Amino acid sequence: MPRVSVVIPTHNREKWVSKAINSVLAQTFTDLEIIVVDDGSTDRTRQVVENYGVRVRYVFQANAGVSAARNRGILESRGEWVAFLDSDDEWLPEKLEIQMGLVDRHPRLVMVASNVEIDDGVNKINLFDIRERLFQDETELVIENPLLTVCKINFFPTSFIVRKSVLSQAGLFDTTLSYSEDRDLACRVAVLGPLGVLAQPLARIISRGAGDIGLSAAQEKDPRNGFRSSVVSYEKLLRGGKLTSTEKTFVERCLAGSRFYWGMEECRLGNKAAGRSLVWQSCEDYRSIRSMVRASLFFIVGYAGLMWIQNLNRPSGYKRSAIAQANAGGAASE
Repeated sequence: MPRVSVVIPTHNREKWVSKAINSVLAQTFTDLEIIVVDDGSTDRTRQVVENYGVRVRYVFQANAGVSAARNRGILESRGEWVAFLDSDDEWLPEKLEIQMGLVDRHPRLVMVASNVEIDDGVNKINLFDIRERLFQDETELVIENPLLTVCKINFFPTSFIVRKSVLSQAGLFDTTLSYSEDRDLACRVAVLGPLGVLAQPLARIISRGAGDIGLSAAQEKDPRNGFRSSVVSYEKLLRGGKLTSTEKTFVERCLAGSRFYWGMEECRLGNKAAGRSLVWQSCEDYRSIRSMVRASLFFIVGYAGLMWIQNLNRPSGYKRSAIAQANAGGAASE
């Protein structure tokens, strides 16, 4: 029985899936199995994967989406830990060795995430450079109550490993979500135990002309998708009843922020009745003077005025697609 099961969901990635598989076979940690879940590919993906023979287990299913494919891989897995790798991304050779080393030093961990390098074809940047900095001189952190960190930092599934027993307890990926389904699961895992975080980039997120960066472009085109998914995730966390008082307050603020910006987008697109309802409902999600002022300010200056104010504080110096890639589905708090 392998210690780590590597789940690679794929759909029509005959050009790239071998690079992902090869990066797993090149790992210095070898106590693993590789499961490729083909989500209804119509290209030569099957032939490419089956060329690896017994080194890779190939599972085919009718097209049902990436969440269903990952869930199938989890159910097929035999390892104590499950690691995820998107079929157009790659791991660095010591990725699993370093992560499992942290697990060996801290046996209570339920999940380990790492920094990643994002390559959009023009720029190469690290996720932690454009998100909230976690590290000063440390190269690793163990966070006992990690929900706030997971909400703020949209860890890529390609970077993290999770105990299989905890995945089952958390409820696996939500197949009803088209956006931020990975962060949704990570948040549910985060209330079940401590998180290990590594400052070193251990994976590469690569733009191949489709995939996650393509999804981020779609998210930029219609931000309602991400805000709607965030609302579902935060409401799920609040219904779970496992939050500390600090976590509950934080999630309520994030829920209010996501619902507010969802309402803003509805108003921008001409759905004013639905948008106004969402904006006012956000004040009920988290009752505070600030939330009331924010809603009132929106009705006074409108979408363009409020976005102009917020743009004054946005980061600069990175390509927009890279920022969207890191921020898609991130916490929209007050």
